[in-house]
Amino acid sequence: MAGSIAAPSRFSRLPLYIGGLMGPLGTGIMVPMIPELRQEFSTSNSVLAWGWALYLVPFAALMLVSGTLSERWGRRRTARWSFLLYAVVSVLCAAAPTLGLFFAGRAVAGALNAFFTPILLAALADATPTERLGEVVGVYAGFQSFGSLLAPLTGGLAADVNWRLAFVLVAGASFMLSWFPPPGDPRVDIEPLPTRPLRQRPLRLLGVAAFAAGAGPIGVAVVVGLEARDELGLSGSAAGFVLMAGPAAAMFAGRAWGRVLDRVGGRRASVAAYLICSALVAAMAGASTAVVLAAVWAVAGFSTNFIVVSIQSVAAAALPANRAGAISFVLAHRFLGHAVGALVWFPVFAVSPAAAFVGSGTVGLLGVGAVYASGLGTRSEQPLGRELGAGA
Repeated sequence: MAGSIAAPSRFSRLPLYIGGLMGPLGTGIMVPMIPELRQEFSTSNSVLAWGWALYLVPFAALMLVSGTLSERWGRRRTARWSFLLYAVVSVLCAAAPTLGLFFAGRAVAGALNAFFTPILLAALADATPTERLGEVVGVYAGFQSFGSLLAPLTGGLAADVNWRLAFVLVAGASFMLSWFPPPGDPRVDIEPLPTRPLRQRPLRLLGVAAFAAGAGPIGVAVVVGLEARDELGLSGSAAGFVLMAGPAAAMFAGRAWGRVLDRVGGRRASVAAYLICSALVAAMAGASTAVVLAAVWAVAGFSTNFIVVSIQSVAAAALPANRAGAISFVLAHRFLGHAVGALVWFPVFAVSPAAAFVGSGTVGLLGVGAVYASGLGTRSEQPLGRELGAGA
């Protein structure tokens, strides 16, 4: 291996875990402030759905290559510059005088997010024995859930004062993380473009499963936010607390579910996660009060983390020669699903809120067949050939 990738020490893992919450924080922070953004920029829910999509589409598109490019450029350098620039564009969002500039800032932020997310998870995977990978990914997913928890809380509280403050806080956190990048020098043994994994059926199917999760049960938070603000008439902070219920419960699920995954295998765990979570998301169609909505969302959020841990663990183990490339390839499909889900469920919600919840749960079921058909995550599975790592 031409470049060195040192395993992070136990102490240096903490910034990796904390960095894991930045993606969910930046993605979901605008959900509870939608009415304020509507008023600020004199626009509609359907147009604001693009504020969500314009973050996720470049994020998803670049995730197809960002893990591999980050390995080639060096994890340390890539992470440091990604976090610094993420802070700059967050300030742009906070100061944006027009919707066009706000959308531009969101799009660039999503693109930068694509580079630091796979690096952090790959660094953790390198430092972890295979038999404990699920547990460590579970802890990482717990921090991601904490980011998902902070997003509605930060966005909701800021919405009641000044929504721009939320993006200032994100900028400050990202700037601090730029001082603690993961180790990793440039690797000249990694080819610049990930062409070969795109032709591998197992990774393609795992990508389909991740897309179904993002468009369905994992991405349902946007529908929960609309329900809280527009249907139940809650304030920004109150809606933020409702939205917190899901990720708050998920925080405590990650490590335990990772241990279950290590014991029964990624495929069985993934199938169970999809079935449970899809049913719970559909059940939110019957929530008629804020308390009921928060309660069902809490249980659904707990189950959603099962899917996150399963998909990320299977991806991290599939291609050891280029973990970041495999992780970013699969996660690209998940976040593309988030973007597509928002564009679909916003207008569906305007016609029937119940249909948006049921539809989200139903889409999640598509992931069951894709995970099972991939063959990844079984006890007998061998990692995809190391000779493909250079082309990942």
